[in-house]
Amino acid sequence: MGVLSEQGWVCSIQANIGETVHRPQTIIPHLSSWLKMRRWSGLTSADKLETRMLDSLILEQGSDFMILVAFVEVNGFKGGERIRRRFFLPLFLKHGQSYESGYKEREALIDCIDGRITAIEAELTPHYNTQLLKAFQKGKAIQTSRGGFVEFGQTSDSKLGIDHRKVVSKPIVLGGADTTNIVVRISIDNHSPLVFKSYKAIAEVNPEPEFLTALADLEFRFAPKIRGRIIYKPPRGENVVVGIVENFIESDGDGGKPFMDDLVNRLQKILEKRQPQDSDFSDIQNISRNLGEIIAEFHYAIHKYKKKNFKPEPITLDDIEKRFQKIKKMLLAIPRGVEVVKDDRALTPLARKATLMLAERVRASEKEIMEHMKPLVRTVGMDKIRTHQDLHLAQMISKRKGSRHNFFIIDFEGDPQRSGSARREKESPFRDLGTVARSFGYIKFFSLAKIMGGVPRPQTFAMVAFISEKERRRETSQHTIDIEPDPTLEDMVRYANRWEERVEEAMLDGYLQRSKYLKAPYILSKKDNGDFLRSLVEAWKIEKALLETMYELSHRIRNLIIPLDGILACIWRHDQIF
Repeated sequence: MGVLSEQGWVCSIQANIGETVHRPQTIIPHLSSWLKMRRWSGLTSADKLETRMLDSLILEQGSDFMILVAFVEVNGFKGGERIRRRFFLPLFLKHGQSYESGYKEREALIDCIDGRITAIEAELTPHYNTQLLKAFQKGKAIQTSRGGFVEFGQTSDSKLGIDHRKVVSKPIVLGGADTTNIVVRISIDNHSPLVFKSYKAIAEVNPEPEFLTALADLEFRFAPKIRGRIIYKPPRGENVVVGIVENFIESDGDGGKPFMDDLVNRLQKILEKRQPQDSDFSDIQNISRNLGEIIAEFHYAIHKYKKKNFKPEPITLDDIEKRFQKIKKMLLAIPRGVEVVKDDRALTPLARKATLMLAERVRASEKEIMEHMKPLVRTVGMDKIRTHQDLHLAQMISKRKGSRHNFFIIDFEGDPQRSGSARREKESPFRDLGTVARSFGYIKFFSLAKIMGGVPRPQTFAMVAFISEKERRRETSQHTIDIEPDPTLEDMVRYANRWEERVEEAMLDGYLQRSKYLKAPYILSKKDNGDFLRSLVEAWKIEKALLETMYELSHRIRNLIIPLDGILACIWRHDQIF
């Protein structure tokens, strides 16, 4: 069992370096707590973990290093239930002299009897990425220790040859945080940069390679072109894609950057008593229309693709009834889930009160929520397609080109809370619009938190939620919680709420107009088409906000206020519009 020390994560093995390197499977059982710390593992709240190696191969070995490609299984408990997870775990093992990886917080330090081995996720090293590219170049199939194979296959006509050029790899970070999987930009002398993406958690179904292949076939412009796949063929069981290589797309940042930059700039003017005018919304609305147009192009392309698992089907009443049941189940889970809020020390007293109050109001609003879901019934008989399932602005990158902003979808792994065949479920394309629209709610809260500077983020979230709820309900203080009046903050919250509505309206307008231009068959030609689309998006926003609530309860209690506020805002807004 390893421990976290001043040096980093450290464990001890009662063997010398030579023995350990010769039998690398002996290292794996010691890495359980290190794996728990990795964001991609999803094991943060798990305990009693036991790890074993299922299969492996040695990709390269020198006198003082080894690249071990391991397939491991972790067993343990999470929330009182037994869990089993499988992972693709390439490790760069360095022994002998001290090693500076540049990613000390991600190292595992393994103390042997006669020295130390430093282990790090191999994707972060040029050595590993160079070997990957060479394997792709040769179309290698390497046998594993248990009789399986790892195949490196190119999907593009253009070769990934690198000869003896220098390879430099650097993790890609978007939105201020690591991606869930390891995504690395690979720079090669005199060669266009590439991206290697490693799928650390081995899933029964991974929709991303399927989507990227389909979009490459369709020559869709707003997604990276897949260039190669790493496929693990175990001795028994189904083949699985554990990594891809794709073209790198230059960007200005993630899809949320132009929106957050815009809102922060506007709020700063209010803070400085330079109130921005409504007419100023035109620039950001144009950007949001561009976003809507690109989502429309994505849906139109996927609707045309008739190969396996992609052919459109009609939405059935059973589809809608199952969705309603899921929504009711999530609503029932809220009271028990928010019990953890009462004991969470990361929350300020005001944030705790706000979270509990909003959760109670959401739970008490089941009748109104289900009423607002009814427009989905009108989609019965319309086409359902393979949707993204988890489309939001952090799944995209943006790039300004002249007066236009282009958005590129770079992550197609789908809803992380689904498993198996559910990751290939077909849905109304309008659900993707609801999930993107929810991004604007998160941008609103985080922009206000950034403007508030030194105020703890949960405290800002609580104040924003109270001001918004008071505006919506026009209630006296006996029905809510008093906070010290702050006219400037109240002005900023009101303005941010208006901003959120305007950018969402522009995105839907861009989507609708582009879909009509393309003659998309799932867009009705009725005069009330715009209102119908808005009612559907409001319904899907509520569903997405409930899913966010479940996610935040499990992973980020500090952010729980955001989806709860979003649900109540949808109910209020629906009543105002419809």
